[in-house]
Amino acid sequence: MQIRYINDQGQHVAVPLGTEPIMIGSGQEADIRLSDGPVSPLHCSVRLWDGDYCVKNQDPETKTYVNGQIVEVAKLELGDKITVGNHNLFVERQTKKSPGANTLIRKIGKEMHSERKNYSSMLSELVQEAEKKPKP
Repeated sequence: MQIRYINDQGQHVAVPLGTEPIMIGSGQEADIRLSDGPVSPLHCSVRLWDGDYCVKNQDPETKTYVNGQIVEVAKLELGDKITVGNHNLFVERQTKKSPGANTLIRKIGKEMHSERKNYSSMLSELVQEAEKKPKP
């Protein structure tokens, strides 16, 4: 599972959930830093507890919501929405991160150099590989 949210710069961010707790808040020590709205330095945390991921409100002066309900502690399920201040964070199935264009270009360049291939032979291999894949 992962938590997806929009950071203060307007970028979509996905944070995978693992065995370590994830701290959410406005402080420097928070793993997910949110500054817009009423967010305390360590507002809430998400952690694995008895085989389930749970969110726990950390600051009695603030509120944490799951699917619109105020919670102190709540078990998280896929599709849940956690609201902290003015921010919505979504619990999702973890997606595999595909390599970026620069990574692929470097990989192809190294392969061409190490195997002494030229552009035409690499392109031919890519086309053959694509033709093997089933059409949707």
